[in-house]
Amino acid sequence: MFKRVLLSYDFSKPSEELFLFLDELKDFNTEEVILTHVIDPGMRALKVYEEAEKYFAPKKKELEEKGFNVQVEIPVGFPAQEVNRMARKKNVSLILIGSKGRSKIKEMMLGSVAANIIRISEVPVFIEKYKKTKDDFHVTCPEKFNKILCPTDFSDPSLEVYEKLKELIKINPERIEEIVLSHVVDTGVTEEDIEERKEEAMKKLDKMKEELESLGTKGKIKIMVGVPSENINNLADEEEVTLVMLAARGAGGIKELLLGSTAENVARRSSRPVMLFPYR
Repeated sequence: MFKRVLLSYDFSKPSEELFLFLDELKDFNTEEVILTHVIDPGMRALKVYEEAEKYFAPKKKELEEKGFNVQVEIPVGFPAQEVNRMARKKNVSLILIGSKGRSKIKEMMLGSVAANIIRISEVPVFIEKYKKTKDDFHVTCPEKFNKILCPTDFSDPSLEVYEKLKELIKINPERIEEIVLSHVVDTGVTEEDIEERKEEAMKKLDKMKEELESLGTKGKIKIMVGVPSENINNLADEEEVTLVMLAARGAGGIKELLLGSTAENVARRSSRPVMLFPYR
């Protein structure tokens, strides 16, 4: 499913932690890793290139010893554009990025490069999340596939994510202990309408839960009312999930519109790792 992944490294401690995720991806049939650092046009290109090459050399050797095929790419350009160009050119199945930006407001907030990557990416994007201690950064969830939150609005894009989730379970059911299926009913309708929508959602989620459990994993259902992104992130914390998997757009239609609301708000504000799937 994720046979070839692209790891975008930016010399920060958070992006260095992305290497830890590769070991787990290997259990889901990842075979090839493309390591990249994009040199900003305003930087001293040769100096940065040498530093990146020096950093990647032992990483490449270490990953190859673990059985990965490894490529190193160090282009010059605008980071988000180059990462997505490379993802298309190399036909990667997943992009790995860190979430820490330059703002000191919240360590969990996305930086501008990460936000731009998820806006234009044509392949799934994994966004690592970190917690800051006094002296360092640490990943919030060491084992990403242990307990997964899969929000759905029953649109084609969100149901496609559900199908991807089933693929993961079939590849390595022992690594996925529990799936939390959730649906958020929007406010702005009558209480009667809300109850009807909740009942309809429960019927659909029950069938999905039974299907997941038939594949060998535990399922749980949560139906909420309110703002989707807020409910999704609150539920992720309450359930202590290790990964949130959702579509880059859903029932709202145009990708850019949803990325300005639900999907991007989840990615920006989640304290848990997020995997976004574009709909093609």
